[in-house]
Amino acid sequence: MRTCILAASVLALIMIQAGCSHLPERPRWMPWNSQTAAPGLPSPDATIASSEKKPGTKASPKQNSKNEAISGEISHGKSLEANGKPDKARKVYEAVLKQNPDSPEAAHALGVLLDKQGKHADAEQCFLAALQQQPRNPELLSDLGFCYLQQGRLDSAESALVNVTT
Repeated sequence: MRTCILAASVLALIMIQAGCSHLPERPRWMPWNSQTAAPGLPSPDATIASSEKKPGTKASPKQNSKNEAISGEISHGKSLEANGKPDKARKVYEAVLKQNPDSPEAAHALGVLLDKQGKHADAEQCFLAALQQQPRNPELLSDLGFCYLQQGRLDSAESALVNVTT
């Protein structure tokens, strides 16, 4: 029993440090996004984007346009969620994934929505699919760890959350 309490405490501290997309907003003191990043330091998003880009390659204007369209659709889905329309948001995310099956952003957004709805096994599959494209994304790893935690899979949660901090 004492070990479970200790493990849960460690997981909670890691999640507080890493943040979680399930939370409505991260505290201002936590520099995990470009709006709250400390001056002069790159945001984790910028670090991930630069580390996952192949050296010497540039996105074509067509690819940039596609990425902007995907981002717009995901923003629309998040807006629907915020306005209490999760079923419509899910349809938006699924439509993006149908057109762009390798979109880690859409898979991540769908996973968060499914996790909020208690569909943890489906959410886990979305997170794992997104991790295929962005294996070092700290928000994604944090959300996967939280998903495992909600399923009572403490060892898997700990493994995912430890990867956030390394």
